[in-house]
Amino acid sequence: MPEPGSSWYLPVDEEGQIRPRGWTPGDGEFPDEVQVRATEWTCFRVDPGIGCETAYFGLARHPAIRTVEGKPRHTGLDQSWRWHCSCKTSVASRVSSEHFMRCHGSLVSLLDFAAGKGLVAEVKDETGCWEHRDWNTVFNEVSDMYEQIAGVLGALSAPRGSDACYQVVADLRRKLPPEPSSG
Repeated sequence: MPEPGSSWYLPVDEEGQIRPRGWTPGDGEFPDEVQVRATEWTCFRVDPGIGCETAYFGLARHPAIRTVEGKPRHTGLDQSWRWHCSCKTSVASRVSSEHFMRCHGSLVSLLDFAAGKGLVAEVKDETGCWEHRDWNTVFNEVSDMYEQIAGVLGALSAPRGSDACYQVVADLRRKLPPEPSSG
């Protein structure tokens, strides 16, 4: 059975036509999706560290035609090699800032190597590290993520502005990595 990343989930419109990724006339227009499994694939797993999801790196080929409700449909996928995967590393910051840097930085380094071989087309990094390589900005992004979570939890668990709400936010802030020193 193929590993995560070797299958693509493509939207199917009301006529049963498969729409390729990136084709988005509107979010609500697709009543279903179809899984397009790889015909060939190879991958390996990377466990960046405690608190991180497993990352799967690989290459896969997919069929250009997939049967949907008994009818052959074009998938919009050609026979080129492709892959997609996601991996959360922000939780590693609960161990320590250094641990998060090691985990996230190791994945960025692996992607750098793959990009140097022409194997990376797009990287989405919520922290922005892939684009700017600025660890102060990365830590601020992770801190902002936790503050947003704290706000949601506080709002769900206590009336806004109450002492209980402030306590939830304060508890979560204590779990954030320390502010990076400037210098």
